Amino acid sequence: MSYEEELAAEQDFLRRVRGHIERHIEASEGGIRPTDDFTELALNALRQKEVDQLRRSKARPFFAKVDFQEHDQPDRERAYIGRFGLYDRATMDPIVLDWRSPMANLYYEHRFRDVPVDVKLGKRLLFDVSRKRQFEMEREELTRFNDMTAETGTNRLLIERLEQRGEQKLRDIVETIQAEQNAVLRAKADQALIVQGAAGSGKTTIALHRLAFLAYSHRDRNAFDNFLIIAPNRLFIDYISDVLPDLGIEGVVQTTWEEALMKHIPLPRGYRFAEASAKTAYFLETGANGPERETALLASKLRGSMAMKKLLDRYIERRIESTVPDIDLALSKAHRMTADDVRRKFHVDFRHYPYMQRRKRLLQSLTQWKDDCLREATRVLESRVKQGKYAETAQRVAEVKAQYDRKLAEYVDKVRSVEIVSFYRGIMAKPSNIARLLEWNGLGNGESGTAERIAAVFEERKEKNKQELEWDDIAPLFYLAYRFYGLGKTRAFSHIIVDEAQDFSPFQMHALSFLSAGGSMTVLGDLAQSIYPYRGLTDWEALRDGVFPGAMSVERLKKSYRSTVEIMTAANEVLAHWDNPHVTPAEPVLRHGEPPRASACGSEEAGIAAVAERIAALRAAGHANIAVIDKTASLCRALHRRLVDYGVEDAHWIEGKADRYEGGVSVVPAYLSKGMEFDAVLLADPSERKYDPALPEDVKLLYVACTRALHALEAVHWSPLTPMLRRALAT
Repeated sequence: MSYEEELAAEQDFLRRVRGHIERHIEASEGGIRPTDDFTELALNALRQKEVDQLRRSKARPFFAKVDFQEHDQPDRERAYIGRFGLYDRATMDPIVLDWRSPMANLYYEHRFRDVPVDVKLGKRLLFDVSRKRQFEMEREELTRFNDMTAETGTNRLLIERLEQRGEQKLRDIVETIQAEQNAVLRAKADQALIVQGAAGSGKTTIALHRLAFLAYSHRDRNAFDNFLIIAPNRLFIDYISDVLPDLGIEGVVQTTWEEALMKHIPLPRGYRFAEASAKTAYFLETGANGPERETALLASKLRGSMAMKKLLDRYIERRIESTVPDIDLALSKAHRMTADDVRRKFHVDFRHYPYMQRRKRLLQSLTQWKDDCLREATRVLESRVKQGKYAETAQRVAEVKAQYDRKLAEYVDKVRSVEIVSFYRGIMAKPSNIARLLEWNGLGNGESGTAERIAAVFEERKEKNKQELEWDDIAPLFYLAYRFYGLGKTRAFSHIIVDEAQDFSPFQMHALSFLSAGGSMTVLGDLAQSIYPYRGLTDWEALRDGVFPGAMSVERLKKSYRSTVEIMTAANEVLAHWDNPHVTPAEPVLRHGEPPRASACGSEEAGIAAVAERIAALRAAGHANIAVIDKTASLCRALHRRLVDYGVEDAHWIEGKADRYEGGVSVVPAYLSKGMEFDAVLLADPSERKYDPALPEDVKLLYVACTRALHALEAVHWSPLTPMLRRALAT
């Protein structure tokens, strides 16, 4: 058949599929009837969900076709692949396969020979693929197709998608998932999967597609029906907001790490946590240096280490052991419960409950025992009553009741409770405990006065603002709340996605794992983008021991699809100034563009005018979403005002509290641009004073800024250019 004849045949198949969808919608809608019956209401909801899915499928029922043959089978077969599966209701034969189905692996694997497909009961089948066909549609009409074979191998659709201008929001990529990405999204669920993804490797998008895959793969058991996505900020949540509906994922909670944990911490009335932006500003905005900065840095890092858990566990166990007083509960000579019996109740009978529930149940048990004793004492007194002495007996019963109530109350006062903030602050104010943390982290034992200085920081902060706690205190206080109070009726999440995970410390990640069901998590990040000096990771192996309740594995996404080869080459030049053996440069693929450039200006005024001119030129070239990136929020605030004065009136200034991404021209500090992408990036005066190649944080900040660009990367500077860009950018 000629290309035109094959295209006509595919167009005819598309018409037939759409006809099937219309009939299916009509049949499903016909089954939805008003009812008060609970079962029928549930069925109506399922039918409506099916109708909604079919309607979403109608415009583009499939995007690919695979021709294949199973090993040791005589017949060649074919399968169409779409966002949702379609079946013939009469025969239950598949018309279109869901992209998440096992057989769709034939399309996503880069191989054409011996392609594995894992089916149920652990069985693996092998197939040979003769052709993969990709379809392109315009205005819901199939206009062309492109074939890939073992000989041609060119993924034309991927190249075309990468050359497109950036969207305002993140979009799904089910049509262009690559083999290494496919391996990540189809990885086993019963583990903490660590994904080290280079900038532009698609790790965020793949994580969202992984949720869709898990929900589909476990749909028969309803095992994966509530998910948690941990995003770095509210702006990022808005940026990814359109992907989940497109993938048909339901039951997803999207929030930040701190919001996910703080709701479980019972703070005293009036107490609050300071926002992370305050600490970020201290380290990234103020340029603070010297002993005070080093002390603050250590104070933060110690609280994020797993040694913090070890220290807290010691104090928790001591508190548990000392909860029950070492005395008998004596209500009278006749009624006494020994200290051993009380301890048995607390440490054995109620051992499965969190501390405060154990204490509550113990007190309930003691109260019940006291009431039983009182009834027995009352019966004895009443059995001895003499005629005419009823009033005296009633008075004696009242006296015994008062005595028993008083004795119990006195004992209960000795059964220790806990208020976690005071408990925690008492631990951190002791230099000996800080010395232990330093020693367990391999940082000495505090002999030089370091422990005293750090303990003084905690004490000083408490005295200065008693009701304010630091962002770094969230993980320790959540852990204490979990051990002492539990999570109540909170249902564990089937799976947790953690994005930008390189910015979390081991203990912070450990705290989050308590919200997961059996440690089922996907943890994504890029060590090259760990930009915060006071928290984060430089090696994923730091999460290996004791952080997650189950297994942990590491996958790597090395290829970068976001930026052109020229942009990623420049970014890798920047990253080369950071010596970290655990970080490898991203591998740019497929797409070339203009070389990044730098423009020198004689003054700040001329530089800002040049930035405004370049914005206009980039817009004229078709770049809709443009980021002007400076190092700090304060610099961006001032720059935004100046750009508005120069006529860029629609520019958006993105600050830490922003919860919505507007697109267009954005003025954004480097550390807030992380996770986002833009058609073009303009670096505002990236000088050596701002970006010191000797400071790892500066190297990583500049690397983040460079890797936000899809098609164009430029620098406009009026101060001496940082050495990191002198070779990377053309002048």
